[in-house]
Amino acid sequence: MSPAETLPVLVQNSLQTPTIKEPTRLTTLSEAIQGFLAQYVPSTRDAYQVDLRSWLTFCEGVNQDPLTAGFHHADVFHRLLREHGDPYTGNRLSPATIARRLSATSSFYVYCVRQRLITARSGSRR
Repeated sequence: MSPAETLPVLVQNSLQTPTIKEPTRLTTLSEAIQGFLAQYVPSTRDAYQVDLRSWLTFCEGVNQDPLTAGFHHADVFHRLLREHGDPYTGNRLSPATIARRLSATSSFYVYCVRQRLITARSGSRR
């Protein structure tokens, strides 16, 4: 879907009175990830993509739907990153990288709330 298709569209009815057609809402995790990443420049997008893959790998490992994950899942994810490394890459991470992983995940959930895909910031630490 092109960005233009997601914006409100002015539609003329038979009386020539302009009306606003509601934009198509995101409905899947994949659409939400694509939309979230699309707002960033390539270097940030690449880093955030790895950050989200780490979170999604964690969710898959604990059999948790990322769109219904709670704060306790984010807390366990944080502890896992600190104590055992990244579930996606298998690497140990610096405190700065861990902070970015958590920030990207939190920002993703804020985006999902704004897009009305979820009603609460499920995985957010804020």
